[in-house]
Amino acid sequence: MLCVWWNSLGVVHWELLNQGETLNGPLYAEQMQRVKDKLDLQWPAKMKKMGPILLHDNARPHISKIAKEKCNDLGFEVMKHPPYSPDLAPTDYHLFRSLQAYLSGKRFQTREDVKKAIGDYFLLKDTNFFTNTIQRWHRCRFALLWRIWTKPLS
Repeated sequence: MLCVWWNSLGVVHWELLNQGETLNGPLYAEQMQRVKDKLDLQWPAKMKKMGPILLHDNARPHISKIAKEKCNDLGFEVMKHPPYSPDLAPTDYHLFRSLQAYLSGKRFQTREDVKKAIGDYFLLKDTNFFTNTIQRWHRCRFALLWRIWTKPLS
């Protein structure tokens, strides 16, 4: 399983879990700490002013007690994600689709080969790729809210 943490400027952190390893609450909390540490190094002034805004779906590790506590401890603001809305999950609809296309047809001998290919893919993506993804997500979210607001009452 590939876990990717990114923002409008690019990938902040990514991990390829070992075969058979699953993401659980404690591991997710550890990842949040690693992400926060990297963000603090990259943007120390910004992180002191305001914490990151986290968008994740409602998977069990993301909503576990330990993950919620870690979010609070680190000062992460969690943006609500509508359930059953993969079209509003930018990592799923844009980043992973693009990565899948990049890896399509490639063969790997070792786990390290896979990690290298993923790392190479992320290095190929410029800031516009990530900025455009965030902007597209904002447009989709606005369109969804507009539909809800303008829906006639029956």
